[in-house]
Amino acid sequence: MYDETVQDFLVEADGKLSDIEKFKNAQDMPNYAILVHSLKSDSKYLGMMDLADIAYKHEMASKENNVDFVNSNYDELMKLAKEKVEMLKKYIGN
Repeated sequence: MYDETVQDFLVEADGKLSDIEKFKNAQDMPNYAILVHSLKSDSKYLGMMDLADIAYKHEMASKENNVDFVNSNYDELMKLAKEKVEMLKKYIGN
């Protein structure tokens, strides 16, 4: 079951991360909040608590329309998310 969940996460990961960037660049905080909430939930379910924690901070900041926090901490979020995607690809054997 875990491996299937990892596969599902990986299928959606590139598109989700791309959309997160798109909404950040457009300063569309409501849609940004939705996607980082999803990233947080997926990460928590897969046991990637460090990514879940930072995604949660982004979720809360975007719900408060705190664009400064999102912009200042965006690179850290994306770096960690991409590292986790690569780690999961190796786990699955991709």
